[in-house]
Amino acid sequence: MSLRTLSDQKILSRIHELTRDERSATLLVLLHLSEIARRRLHLKLGYASLFAYCTEALGYSSSAAARRVRSARCIARFPEVYAMLEANEVNLATIAMVSHLLTPGNKDGLLARIRGKSQREVKAIAAEHDPRAAIPRDRMELIVVRAAVRPCGEPLFASPVVAVPAASPEQSDPSRSRAESRREPARGESDEPHGSRHGDLHEDLLCRGRGVHGEVPEDPVARVAPPAGESVGGAGAGTRDGRVPRERRSAGAP
Repeated sequence: MSLRTLSDQKILSRIHELTRDERSATLLVLLHLSEIARRRLHLKLGYASLFAYCTEALGYSSSAAARRVRSARCIARFPEVYAMLEANEVNLATIAMVSHLLTPGNKDGLLARIRGKSQREVKAIAAEHDPRAAIPRDRMELIVVRAAVRPCGEPLFASPVVAVPAASPEQSDPSRSRAESRREPARGESDEPHGSRHGDLHEDLLCRGRGVHGEVPEDPVARVAPPAGESVGGAGAGTRDGRVPRERRSAGAP
């Protein structure tokens, strides 16, 4: 049917009639959903919930199904909500916002507050009772996870084995680690690999002397380190080259 031939007045009058018919049809849908939930017919048909029945069998979107399911359950608990929907004092969106907040003790005051209010105003009223009501509850998605069938007695989810490395002495005793970090290295010890410190210093000094004078200078390590087999306080102790200072010589020494 083409609407181009209808007059403006006819179009406007018909849209009001269709809106009233739509509201009446919606109320009938709510009553049928409420009775289906009471009889649990959706479970007999194999649907896990009334929401799944509305989306899969009736073809509603997730948001539309959620509003109708909540409103249908609210009508079953509080019949006065049906009269408010029929009089167009509230709508499905506003009823869905407060359906989980209504109790026999606060229904009169809460329904009076949301009567004739917009969706934004009703959301603010619902947030006074529950801050979580500000979150759109009709935008939740139902996710069904199918688990594999296991033999009887076998756990469904095996506990993963996680290899935990053995704790080091520092981890088991933190005070030991802090004490060792504060200990000064003993004489002759170094953080560098054994022999690398004097070896690098020796090579660096030799290269510098060769580059400046063109000849190999005296081994500086030989002057710094005592000869092998001699200790600092043993025989030959004195100056770095092993000679005894003049003031320490005896009177009969040559």
